[in-house]
Amino acid sequence: DYRASSRLTLNLGLRYEFNTLPHDVHGYQSSIISPYFGSTPVIGPVIGINHSLRNFSPRFGFAWDVFGDGKTAIRGGFALLYDISNIGGTLGTVGLSQPPFSSSSTVHLNGSTVLTLPLVFPASAAGTTLNMEDYSFNQPSLKQFNLTFERQLPGRMALTVSYAGSLGQHLIDSSLEGNPRVPQGVPDANGNCVARPAGQSVNLTSMVDGSATACWIGGDPRVNNNSGLPSGQPWGHIAYRTANGNSYYNSLQTMLVKQLSKGLQFQSSYTWSKAIDTLQNELGSDNTFTEAPSPTDAFNTRTDRGPSVFNSSHNWHFNLLYHLPNAPYSGFAGKILSGWWVAGIETLQSGYPFTACLSDNRSNSGIIQGAGSSCAERPDLVPGRSLSSITSGTSPGCTIGDETVAPGTPLGTPNLWFDPCAFTLQKPGFLGTEGRNILNGPKFANTDFTIAKDTKLGFLGEAGNLEFRAEMFNVMNHANFQFGNNGQGAALALDTSSAGVLLDTANPGRQIQFALKLLF
Repeated sequence: DYRASSRLTLNLGLRYEFNTLPHDVHGYQSSIISPYFGSTPVIGPVIGINHSLRNFSPRFGFAWDVFGDGKTAIRGGFALLYDISNIGGTLGTVGLSQPPFSSSSTVHLNGSTVLTLPLVFPASAAGTTLNMEDYSFNQPSLKQFNLTFERQLPGRMALTVSYAGSLGQHLIDSSLEGNPRVPQGVPDANGNCVARPAGQSVNLTSMVDGSATACWIGGDPRVNNNSGLPSGQPWGHIAYRTANGNSYYNSLQTMLVKQLSKGLQFQSSYTWSKAIDTLQNELGSDNTFTEAPSPTDAFNTRTDRGPSVFNSSHNWHFNLLYHLPNAPYSGFAGKILSGWWVAGIETLQSGYPFTACLSDNRSNSGIIQGAGSSCAERPDLVPGRSLSSITSGTSPGCTIGDETVAPGTPLGTPNLWFDPCAFTLQKPGFLGTEGRNILNGPKFANTDFTIAKDTKLGFLGEAGNLEFRAEMFNVMNHANFQFGNNGQGAALALDTSSAGVLLDTANPGRQIQFALKLLF
């Protein structure tokens, strides 16, 4: 900390923290330096390059008393942060299927249930599914920055206006398909996927319908077929853990605070923000039912760039505490009518993003989104449909998959939150045109309220007090619907009969509790 002047203080810092490379004490470890170029497993460290040795993390902050009267201040700060801990979660999954020591095999039961079974080498029936770590695993980092204006106001109030943002780079993302199928098709004049002419090279610029330079015709060869197994089988699906995710966050944050005076205090906070990222599901517990667990295009991860699943553009929170004036009476009436106070918390929040999905691999890309996933891919967005028309107004009516929507059906209700008719199935071989998380779920509104009374009990000393409280949560009994975890992943799949239906709520109904507290 350096006080440059009576009105300016600087905070300067530098942190250095690194990891040593993990290794197995028995030598049961290997890696694929680059699965995209047909390389075979190499006995050696799971991660071969230690990028954390360069983890120099500078910090800078300042506080400036603008007019020198202690009533107006500008503060700011910047920090470069490194994540050296979460890599352990990915290493825990890699060890289950790590060649040449082990692999796994996918087993389908009853046509729907999927099991992934670990198998140990050597075995004549060794599985062809692998979990591999990036040999040159980049170091995840986050740049954080903020600038704040603070002003003291009359009435013991203070106003704060801030900009806060961050940039995440090399973030540990979901399980990328490390052995993708190379598209062998091209779109013809009618937009159908046909076999690529002999001698024409593969153009992997885009596989999205309408702008595709290549497409999958079905049964397309994988990038890495060289398994080295005694059976001669090629490698199949490779769950490739790497750090190529990015995130972007920008926000305007305002806060008005009134300190306790004349029995009243309150705080009002409003944040407008935008969080954007590429798909980031490092661990299985990070996966959400609102989007695919893995990138839909292993060759172009930017295809999945969109609003974060936790993005909420508008957030307003207000809390208040007010001590009612004591009654001008003494004796029993004074005790009954004095000591009352009320408190409340109001929360208003815009809905979280979600994606209308398809539950099957219509593109023929071969990317498996995991057992039970109802969000395998995204469909085409009907041309001319605005985003607002998908969750508001009425539906024009249609039939898509098992879903039939009658014309004039209201949208933006629990019975049909979004319009399945705004989407259409893309032609086989292509990825759909719908962007990731382009829609928003229901808003959230909640009010909690408390009424309480303090009664002085002199015989218990100076601090003696009996406190009565009546607390009401969600006092308006407002139903906040959401796409929930209770089997509601299917509500996002267009090719199911429950598409767009909301059956889960984000908070309980009205709850009331009473309490007596004796203080002494």
